[in-house]
Amino acid sequence: MKERVGSFLILWAAIIGILCIFGVQGGVALLVLASLLTQYELCLLCRKAGYEPYLYHCLVYGFLLLVIAWFSPPLMSGIEASMMLFVCAIVDTTFHSFSKKEPRIIIGSLVATICNLVYVPMMFSFPIAMVQDLSSKREGKTAVACILWIIAVAKFSDVGGLCVGSFCGGKKLAPLLSPAKTQKGLVGAVIFGSLIVGWGSRVLFPSFFPENFTPMRALLLAIPITLIAALSDLVESTVKRLAQVKDSGNLIPGIGGVFDLTDSLILTLPVGVLYFHYFSRFL
Repeated sequence: MKERVGSFLILWAAIIGILCIFGVQGGVALLVLASLLTQYELCLLCRKAGYEPYLYHCLVYGFLLLVIAWFSPPLMSGIEASMMLFVCAIVDTTFHSFSKKEPRIIIGSLVATICNLVYVPMMFSFPIAMVQDLSSKREGKTAVACILWIIAVAKFSDVGGLCVGSFCGGKKLAPLLSPAKTQKGLVGAVIFGSLIVGWGSRVLFPSFFPENFTPMRALLLAIPITLIAALSDLVESTVKRLAQVKDSGNLIPGIGGVFDLTDSLILTLPVGVLYFHYFSRFL
């Protein structure tokens, strides 16, 4: 537990330091790096589970999806550019798959590769596209603050769930997928992530957020984010269970691999971005 908390604090200090030194570009670089390392570990887990995604296609197209979300062509948003590239990636991967002779290998590798591209770089392209769009309007720092808020809510809910679940125990949340998670831990995650971090950070640092993002809106958005973070975490637990491993890697002491760090962010980042960038003026 101490090693995990220590790594958690060091990582947050590093993120804040990079943002202070390199600004918006540093934040985008962190998202790109996190996405690529997560993709790589997901590919390795899939192979251990008996699937064979095309590692080269995953990493190359994954990187291009993130880059084009930042350097989108004129008259096209970052998300639109990423979607067009994603279609090209599917076509190219399909042609590559049919060079194989065994139908089982064709379908298994094709599906695993497409799922990898959808689940990781496509999800990470949402915050990058949001930062790119708002940077052109000189609101890049606000976009980074909103994304950092989403990440903080998701990751601190992990800490709250871990602490409450460890001390209080209780009925398992999903015993077949993640025996360590409990229902009381989920309640602790929601309270810690939404009330303490989601609402609290908005109250303490109001100048970092859009004016219409009131403390009540922060609380109402943080609650579903903490729940989606738990769901996103269970997806990784399912993959690890199929691969019969405890952690996705051993890069981060006390935590495991990068996928173990980003698991709760993969589904929460696009949900938060959809609110901040598209729905905040209406809801």
